[in-house]
Formats: sequence, C-alpha cells, structure tokens
Amino acid sequence: MITSQVIQRIVDDSLVVADLTERNPNVFYELAIRHAIRKPLVQIIKKGEQIPFDVAGTRTIHVDHHDLDSVESAKNEIIDKIRSLEKNPSNLETPISVSLDLQMLRQSENPEQRSLVDILSMMSDIHGSVHALEKRLDITQETRFRHLLMQSEERLSRNEKVIQKARSILQDTLSFATSEPTLTDDTKTVFEDNFMELNDLLRAVSRG
Repeated sequence: MITSQVIQRIVDDSLVVADLTERNPNVFYELAIRHAIRKPLVQIIKKGEQIPFDVAGTRTIHVDHHDLDSVESAKNEIIDKIRSLEKNPSNLETPISVSLDLQMLRQSENPEQRSLVDILSMMSDIHGSVHALEKRLDITQETRFRHLLMQSEERLSRNEKVIQKARSILQDTLSFATSEPTLTDDTKTVFEDNFMELNDLLRAVSRG
C-alpha cells in the first residue's frame, strides 16, 4: 500500500533510488511521480532482468546481489550517477518530463519551437523503434541459446542411453563368453551380432 507519507518522501527527498527488479507495480507508480516532478533519481535492476520499455530510456544500473564484484561495480556506478546529478541537477530527462516539454513547445507562439516538436517527436519514435529492435534481437538470441541448450541436453540424454545399451551388450557378451568356453559357429554369430550392434551405437553417437 502506498501511503501519503511515502508519496511525500518521493516528492520531497533530494534523491530516490528505484529498484525495478521483478516489476513491482508500486515501484512504478512511485517512479512515475518522481519522473513527473523531474527530481534526481537512480534506477537499478537485478542483472539479467529486462528493463521495461517505458523506462528504458533512463539509465538503469544492473546489479547481481550474489556477486560481490557486481555489487561493488554497481555501488561505484550509483556514486558516479549521484555526483553527476549533484553537478547538473537539471540535466535529468524522463519520459514524462520530455512529454511535458514537448507539450509546452506545441503551445508556444514561436513557429520555430513548434517545428522543433516534430523533430523531437520523430527522434523519440526512432529511439523507441531502436530499443524495440534491440529487445527483439535479445529475445531472438536468448531463444537461440535456449534451443541450443535443449539440443545439447537431448544429445547428452541420447548418448547416456547409448552408453547404457553398450554396457548391456558388453555384459551380455561377457556372460555368454564365460558360459561358452568353446568357440562354435553359433558363438561366433552371437559375438558378430553384438559387435555389429555396438558399431551401430558408436555411429549413432558420432552423428550425435
């Protein structure tokens, strides 16, 4: 539950750190308020998670809480971001603040400023298209990796079955050889059949 006290802190505090991990709806509601008032903020997210499209334009720091090196790197990035905000507190753009700026330009009596809106809107659309393409490529690459992983797992599973089958054939051959000390035509046939089956299994593994 978002209380009035929480909202007051979001509005009044000099800095807000927003953790976008797991896409908590409350976090995004609070983040929208901070974006609207255009006050200093730092966005972080768990390493490996996809940054939601609507806030992807704002720099987000990735961190793996289980990796001390990643935590240290994220800490340094947060410090650098804070220092940058302290130096230029007005140099902060958010999706909401950009939309508000464009709206003000649209209502301007200056024709040049109104023309600028079209250019900025076009640039914003291009940025969105590029990000969507990057996201699609990431998904495609991830799908490819998963497919390769599944293929490897299936191949390993098949090979394990082949190895088990080969062991069974060798055990049967050994047992037969022990029970049949004299090499007869029937014995030779059993050996040849077993070794041909083993050969077929080895070929199956090599084709893998």
